[in-house]
Amino acid sequence: TAIPACDLGTYTSTQDGTNCVDCVPGQADEDTDPNTPCTVCRGGKYADTAKSTVCLACSPGAITDGATPCVACSSGQYVSADGSSCRDCEAGRADTDLSASTPCISCEAGMYSLDTTSCETCPAGKRSNDDGTRCDDCFAGQASAAGAHTCTHCEPGRAASVGSSECSECPSGTFAWESAAVCSTCEDGYEDADSDPTTQCTAIPACDLGTYTSTQDGTNCVDCVP
Repeated sequence: TAIPACDLGTYTSTQDGTNCVDCVPGQADEDTDPNTPCTVCRGGKYADTAKSTVCLACSPGAITDGATPCVACSSGQYVSADGSSCRDCEAGRADTDLSASTPCISCEAGMYSLDTTSCETCPAGKRSNDDGTRCDDCFAGQASAAGAHTCTHCEPGRAASVGSSECSECPSGTFAWESAAVCSTCEDGYEDADSDPTTQCTAIPACDLGTYTSTQDGTNCVDCVP
């Protein structure tokens, strides 16, 4: 008489078909052929009972080891390529829609990842670095408004210290070249004759013959008396 075929969810481990072996959890008899081994559930699919005939797919954003039901990943995470683990968003990226079923996104220029679920705007006086992991102070002689990816160099006649939100105009009697950290004061013997902080100080004209200067900067010429 014919040897009874193995049941669905099992396979024969012997050539004569006399020994039927159950598919264990994590495997399934997907082709319903008792002559072929059970299929291992992979890529976000599982079979949590013996003698399964199908590997069930996890919902988006959930993981499984193949033998147990799916578990949802938390906000700020995403599912690994093989569907077996939840991974935190990398620095500079965030799960802004709070759904593990969608990829983490890169923070836009001028922003950085404060945590795994949000990108924050860099404050004024700072700029975002290239990978969006932090905000760095603007260098001296530069400034930025909030949300900047680059700092702007100060124009001639303006200056800024480290981490400035704007370049300040230099007062009369001083001058500054482009990207200046401070406004330079005119040296003794020089003056800001045009009251223009974008131009360099010029030498004060010497006192006429028969006069002398009574001040260190040479601005006051006094006549010699009889």
